[in-house]
Amino acid sequence: MGAIQAAIKKLLLNGMIEYNEGVSNGVNKKIYHITEKGKDYFLKWLSKPMSSKKAKNIELSKMYFMGLVMEEKRVDLIQAYINEQISK
Repeated sequence: MGAIQAAIKKLLLNGMIEYNEGVSNGVNKKIYHITEKGKDYFLKWLSKPMSSKKAKNIELSKMYFMGLVMEEKRVDLIQAYINEQISK
């Protein structure tokens, strides 16, 4: 839980996300959404080649969201990852 709160705080400070507060069934709630700055940063991150050398291999998240990248770029990114795996 602490890691999530720290990540949310960092995203808020960097203007990557915003939130609206409201009450639902008598409970205070915050609804978070990504900003244009956050979308741009996320898409730039997705458009970088994947690397299996990352310790936590967050790179697999890129594969999950790859559909957000332009199709011609997707093919290049996936092929680069495959080539990296073959050369091990």
